[in-house]
Amino acid sequence: MFVVRHNFQVDVKEIPKVKSFVESTLSNWGVSREDLDDIVLACDEAATNIILHAYGPVDEARRKSDTIELTLRKKRNVVEVILRDRGISFDMAKVPLPDIRLNLAGKRRGGFGVHLMRSLMSRIRYQCRDGENRTILLKRLSS
Repeated sequence: MFVVRHNFQVDVKEIPKVKSFVESTLSNWGVSREDLDDIVLACDEAATNIILHAYGPVDEARRKSDTIELTLRKKRNVVEVILRDRGISFDMAKVPLPDIRLNLAGKRRGGFGVHLMRSLMSRIRYQCRDGENRTILLKRLSS
């Protein structure tokens, strides 16, 4: 089993660093380009959602002191990504499927990030315990 962990500041400027960390790690582990791209995009969406939604309304001092901990694990043909944060929690199960007609009509925004993560990954779980949020992404590798 391979395991690596890294902390990122709660700042949209950190998203390219998240992507780079995930991509270089998975590349070093020999993950195929197709699976690697899916996981990188899902991590981008998850980290962006955490920063914009879990920390959006939080004061700047807390934003600067908190971090997002990203853990990558590879065991046989499965990659697991765990993102931990202490922002505002939410229930991922309540995020409805996006309706492109409502979005195009300007009646609803959002929902595509979670839908995209669900489409790219084999499984997604979300947990909130003792003020800590965990977004867990699992990907069964194709090769």
